Amino acid sequence: MTTAYRASRALLSTPTSYTVTVGDPLIIATPDGKSLPRPLLLQVDPGSGGTMTIETRAAAGAAWIAWPDGASAVATQRMFDAPCQAIRVTAGVANGIFSIGD
Repeated sequence: MTTAYRASRALLSTPTSYTVTVGDPLIIATPDGKSLPRPLLLQVDPGSGGTMTIETRAAAGAAWIAWPDGASAVATQRMFDAPCQAIRVTAGVANGIFSIGD
């Protein structure tokens, strides 16, 4: 089952962290199909021996595109300023922490 979180600029003004469980990707999306607020600070912190992947999509139903860092095995942070309707975060091997803020 996918965990969904509806995002707005007001909700993202304070950095927020989520535990991402192996086999249960986290999706942050807008309920109305519009772009998420930008820029966004995205950070993954994989659990010991694990990896985390971030993907984005331009519109509901569009293909997911991996972020440039690929599967991160260490804590990784990136400013993201491209328009996107949703972000999907996946943990492999071990649970990890995903943080987002603007």
